Amino acid sequence: MTRRRWLEMFAGAWLVFGLLVAIARPLQVKIDPRLAFIVLGLALAWSLFAINDIRWSANRAAVIAAIFYAVVIALMMRTPIDGDEPYYLLMTESIAHDRDLDLSNQYRDLAHSATGRIDLVPQIGDVSGPHGEQYSRLEPFLSLLMVPGYLAGRLPGALATIALFGALLARSTVRLFEDEGIDDATIRAIFPLIALGPPIIFYAARIWPEVPAAFCFVEAVRGVRQRRPARWIPALAALVLLKFRFLLVAIVLLARALRGWRQIVIAVAIVAILIAIGTATTVHTWREIIPGSPLAMLRGFFGLLLDGAAGILFQAPIYAFGVLAAARWRSTPGSFRLGISSSALYLVYLAPRSEWHGGWSPPLRYIVFLMPILALGVASIWRRIDATALMIAIAWTFGVTAHGLAYPWRLFHIANGENVVGETLSTIWHSDFSGCPDSGGPLSSTCCRLSSPWHSSSAEKREIASSSKTPTSSIAAASCTRPSFR
Repeated sequence: MTRRRWLEMFAGAWLVFGLLVAIARPLQVKIDPRLAFIVLGLALAWSLFAINDIRWSANRAAVIAAIFYAVVIALMMRTPIDGDEPYYLLMTESIAHDRDLDLSNQYRDLAHSATGRIDLVPQIGDVSGPHGEQYSRLEPFLSLLMVPGYLAGRLPGALATIALFGALLARSTVRLFEDEGIDDATIRAIFPLIALGPPIIFYAARIWPEVPAAFCFVEAVRGVRQRRPARWIPALAALVLLKFRFLLVAIVLLARALRGWRQIVIAVAIVAILIAIGTATTVHTWREIIPGSPLAMLRGFFGLLLDGAAGILFQAPIYAFGVLAAARWRSTPGSFRLGISSSALYLVYLAPRSEWHGGWSPPLRYIVFLMPILALGVASIWRRIDATALMIAIAWTFGVTAHGLAYPWRLFHIANGENVVGETLSTIWHSDFSGCPDSGGPLSSTCCRLSSPWHSSSAEKREIASSSKTPTSSIAAASCTRPSFR
């Protein structure tokens, strides 16, 4: 597609959009304007990468991603920050104003906090000091990184810091593809699905360490592949400081990177320092290094792949091709093999834990850092993927993205097995489709759990009958009633 053709398509899209708006009211079709504009804007943004008479460099891709993330920040700020987000921001406020990590002052003065949450209380597992100090169980490194942005713009500035890491991740991902010989056409085709699609887009405009961790992991893999210690050592250290659980990734990657006794000694010293810092700043215990049972491991592994509310197949289907690419292990790019093998130990420990679903957060939280590596696997087999399967995955990804941007409060869910399809069927048939294990057996339970990519909270049950929540409606009609806030 040429630039002229894209401009013609751009004008035509606005013309069609205006026509649909004009006929909607006479036909008494209820349209959510926000969803309609998001569908149009997302389609135009994705189509930018179809212009083939412009070479899309890594820097240009980062600029486009940064602009897009700035818009996403505005969309995400429709609702207060949730999950771990306000606690990261409280630590940022404590560092900026009190020069410490004691949150007792912040809890006493929530009315003046940038979190916008006066209902915050210490989380389970937080540490209390002997003189009333209150410390968060979360690692403070992300909060430290957000201090400049917070001082410049409070909450929007803190979110802009995460968006900046998202833009850096977009640039590093393109560089990774170029390092591994992926052609320009494939990069342009896959980039909007990765940088402007789930789950990265939902974490690039929220206060979570996942996108900065993904950037550090990609840089560490690139540094090891290029044998550049000055690149991978700081990236790996930052990865562990962001979340102590990434030490499982760092250990394996270190073992792959070491090539001499001097490097081994340095690596042992670095690991010892990181363990000391992690032990001092988190509430993790050594008992956590014991993996779970094989049955729990299988349940978590297939949940990460297939769960309707928190699995790759339904929440980010384009990455399912990256999982399939592992079957062609020897022919996959070296960075793909390095990244996947380095994450194997991490996944072994993650799968049996009950938190594999991500907890109260957007989907796929614990494997967001691995998505650029899976994307590299997708790129390596891009021309071999069946066209029909690829179009379905792209359309589904588009629908999930538009839905999440239009209704950001629905990104948060609990692992109770409920989803939109199950609740809708329960409403229609006056049965408990979401509770199939009690009546229908494991097979029907699995079918119900795999039936929808979107989780719905109990507060939304009133609107299910009148609310359109499927990818098809998000893409084709963009017509649903305006929902109430959670």
